[in-house]
Amino acid sequence: MSYKVNSFYQKLLKRIFNSKPIEKDDINNALSQLLELKGSMATSIIDWEDDIILGTENKVNFDITTASKGNGKVMRSTLKMLNDTNPESQVEDILITLTDQIHIIHIINSHPELCLYIILDSQKANMALARTKIGLIAKELSDKYESTLVGE
Repeated sequence: MSYKVNSFYQKLLKRIFNSKPIEKDDINNALSQLLELKGSMATSIIDWEDDIILGTENKVNFDITTASKGNGKVMRSTLKMLNDTNPESQVEDILITLTDQIHIIHIINSHPELCLYIILDSQKANMALARTKIGLIAKELSDKYESTLVGE
């Protein structure tokens, strides 16, 4: 028998397993590191559960806010589909490739409701290097902000 946890209980569990919120300086640092990648165009950190954008940075004229909100919907629908079809699997990242852009959405493990999002110019960027870098930044944030039991 499989049980699904509804959003009320998910939010309650978040309060019990109190994750420290990610500080603004760490958000800005993560975004700046991502924009250092060759071919990077824009980046953000998204709370895809509550549809909140925690930070954005641009190198070019790109509507990162609209793209971030849209990719919050991509996260919700992907995770719902996986929950329905393959609940044992976990999303590491989602790649969207366009003719001129690569979009990478990567979950932050210590805060699975948050994800790093980067848009790359497909002619200039190295996708493998970008995936490695976004994974390392997410790991740094996860290691710093690991969930702990309240009262520990």
